Amino acid sequence: MISPPYRGLKWCMGTDNPPPPDVHVDARAAPADLATLDALARICLIAQRQGLTVRVDNVSRELRELAGFAGLDDVLPLRG
Repeated sequence: MISPPYRGLKWCMGTDNPPPPDVHVDARAAPADLATLDALARICLIAQRQGLTVRVDNVSRELRELAGFAGLDDVLPLRG
């Protein structure tokens, strides 16, 4: 399942069972702002409550730095 873009984020869920499917987020077009961090944190929280793992790819340096400044770098699985 692939979502429509939200704030430049595109996400899809894998369908391999077991293990539980992963949620893949492509943040390539996402702006480096607090609204994007909020959206990513919500996606991660909802996925974790469902027993899913999350991977956020193509994260800009600016967004990673903002996540660190906000104290979210340890809870958001951000990859460059």
